[in-house]
Amino acid sequence: MDAAQSVARWLSLIGDKADHVAVINLKQGKPPADFPFWYGFIDAKGVLKGGKTREKLLAAGGVEIEFPALPADTFAKLDAENIPFTRADKAGLLTITEQAHVAKFLRDFAAALAPALPFLGL
Repeated sequence: MDAAQSVARWLSLIGDKADHVAVINLKQGKPPADFPFWYGFIDAKGVLKGGKTREKLLAAGGVEIEFPALPADTFAKLDAENIPFTRADKAGLLTITEQAHVAKFLRDFAAALAPALPFLGL
């Protein structure tokens, strides 16, 4: 809920004076069930709650991208040695399976960035 409120405040302050990219961090869960206030949900009384900030962002021409998850142990090894994901296969630190996790992460992240590339000047 805090993240959705933060985006709502940003949208109210900046409005259409900037391009907006919302990042859904899949390390925190899987959409939409794990992000009820972003995507909206029906409560026990049948009332729709949440989702309004996402609607405003998309209506304003903003985009959302999903930041893919990486297994925690693979991430921890790279983080501890300060190794960029793009060099994980050359570091000699990861198993073949962990290298495959990083390769998949990089492919998924590149695909997820596609809608935001014009906003990011890339």
